[in-house]
Amino acid sequence: MPKVKIVTHLRMIAAGLGALAAAAGLAGGASAQLGTGQSGFTTIQSSDEQALREVVTFGRCFASSRRNDSLSLIATQPGSREEAEAFHRLVFFEDQICLAAGSRLGAPIVYVRGAIAEGLLRSGQPLPESLQLPVPAVSEVRTLSDLTRCYAAAHREQVRALLATRPGSRQESEAVSAIAREFGSCMPAPASLRYDSIQVRYRLIEALLRLP
Repeated sequence: MPKVKIVTHLRMIAAGLGALAAAAGLAGGASAQLGTGQSGFTTIQSSDEQALREVVTFGRCFASSRRNDSLSLIATQPGSREEAEAFHRLVFFEDQICLAAGSRLGAPIVYVRGAIAEGLLRSGQPLPESLQLPVPAVSEVRTLSDLTRCYAAAHREQVRALLATRPGSRQESEAVSAIAREFGSCMPAPASLRYDSIQVRYRLIEALLRLP
């Protein structure tokens, strides 16, 4: 498993985090379909908590200082072209107050989006109704976002407990593994899911954020 690397300030090697996301098989985020077949889960865990803490710090700063831009990003469908365009327009630029001068942020969109969603959730300010999403019926679950929203609706306290863990930590991985064992109640058919615990963390947090 490749390590995440910090170059200077908050500048990151995108390849390190990108390879981690690609290895998880969920780089497309909510647009990725759940694989059908025998039920099972495989956990992938990052080995560099410091780099992930930098992403968390950026997300909280961005959600606080650029709330409207944060909401515009969250409004897009995960894994879509619209999301990528919004990310590069709103987040990935040089003149960014949440980065040190001359630094750029290079990390998978799913991580940065998730950290921003976490920042919005921690702010305690409710989302506009237009950004809230309904709870899908089990028969409607097709993607990871559907799955996590279905789960979060009935297990809000478990998701909030996950929020209290550090991204990339053993505690986070254990919490995600425990949650994943309960995903079956939200799956319309047996499915296999090979996941990166950090991505599942962020999908669960965004799910909680967007529930009515």
